[in-house]
Amino acid sequence: MVRFIYKIIHWITEAFPNMGARFIDSVVFVLAGNMLLYKIIHARNVHLLKKVKKFEKICVIADVNVGDAVMNQAFIFALRDFFPDACIDYVIKKSALHLVEGNKGISHVWPVYTTAPFPSERDIQEVNTILKQTDFDVVFNLSPFLYSRRIKIPRGTSVVGFFGIVIILIRAMKNKTDKSHMMFFNYRFISELFSHFKKSVRNAEFLGVSLILSQDAIDLAKKFLVGKNSKPETPKVFLNTDTSSRFTKIPFDIQKNLLERLINLPCDVLLGGGPVHIENYMYL
Repeated sequence: MVRFIYKIIHWITEAFPNMGARFIDSVVFVLAGNMLLYKIIHARNVHLLKKVKKFEKICVIADVNVGDAVMNQAFIFALRDFFPDACIDYVIKKSALHLVEGNKGISHVWPVYTTAPFPSERDIQEVNTILKQTDFDVVFNLSPFLYSRRIKIPRGTSVVGFFGIVIILIRAMKNKTDKSHMMFFNYRFISELFSHFKKSVRNAEFLGVSLILSQDAIDLAKKFLVGKNSKPETPKVFLNTDTSSRFTKIPFDIQKNLLERLINLPCDVLLGGGPVHIENYMYL
């Protein structure tokens, strides 16, 4: 059903870019931004978590994109506020491994996804293998494309879905004074759930997530730059023009203008190739 809805939205916005986008926005704001619906789902999740006997093994399944792997780390930060000693596993896109494996709050990283925007059958099978071989107490599933009919949750394992986050994010988008960034709502979602029956062990303000690079990632970057005769002291700029939708992609004329300005600066410019040519990087 989620995949079908995704395709319908894609078709409408492709056929009617302006009117279709406004129509989709109005429908989503009315249906998914409903406060009563949020209260029902929130109460269900709190009730579900209150019945969990222990939180020793937790699994967070990120959505399929690289950006999701980075931003969904906010879940890890929030969970550590309540469960500093728990084993927290993190399922992410394979190509995002070097961006998050240095996060010491993650007990084990599972680099699984190889395709986008939908996980492949092989990806789903691998997620199911992880869930089967590890006795998790609770699973937080943040991917709308890994719904209950596709992933096999072992009996006795509680599952919290992504829809509660979607609702509070959409409500925040209606309020121009609120932060409507997915990263902050990942953190807020967990904090609001557990604050009903658990006390946070840390009261520090959440300032966002970072790219926590492993030593392997740093070594690979150095090797790449050496091969391109880039000097360590020269500033580096990486521009990734790829997006999940052509409607959020930087227009080509703006890309061209931006690159012309960048290459006149005293820096090295790296241009990402996108998913079709992911192995190719232009060095300017």
